[in-house]
Amino acid sequence: MNNEPWTNDQLVSQRRHRSIDNLSYESGEDRPTNKRLVYRPFTRENVVVTATNFRRVEAFCWVALQTCLGRDFVVMLRKRNNRVSRNHFFGAVLLIGLSEEALRFLYRFELRGAEHRLSWSARTRNLHSQTETDRSGGGLVLDMSTAERLCNGADLIMDVTVSVAPSLSGDNVL
Repeated sequence: MNNEPWTNDQLVSQRRHRSIDNLSYESGEDRPTNKRLVYRPFTRENVVVTATNFRRVEAFCWVALQTCLGRDFVVMLRKRNNRVSRNHFFGAVLLIGLSEEALRFLYRFELRGAEHRLSWSARTRNLHSQTETDRSGGGLVLDMSTAERLCNGADLIMDVTVSVAPSLSGDNVL
């Protein structure tokens, strides 16, 4: 199997669902046998990201690169272990760019279980403000029991949509 990174033309032409390590996304070929994660971004506004084996004991982070609307975004779902409380998850979409640019975009997470559905919408922030976003709770926060109600077997599947936000002057978006 060829482990070389794909070109943009190859990325656009691939459409089958696949999983690499703990991250699923649209592409071609079968699951690689090595543990090397290769840069292969999503290239649409609407994508599906799967956090496989989300019940694992240790803290973990699932990350995907989404390229759309002429910009690159990092889709992140982080599992944290907290000694005081139970495990929880934090999700956000971060723009690789300036803070001012990040305000121009919205993201939406949608999680659907057998009987439950959850949607979360927010403005993107830039990648450099990730720590601030984590501390302020500026993203989706789930506890383990909520995540279990929204899972599909051992996986937590998120529909992620990035869109252009209306202007800040009429800020009645969310």
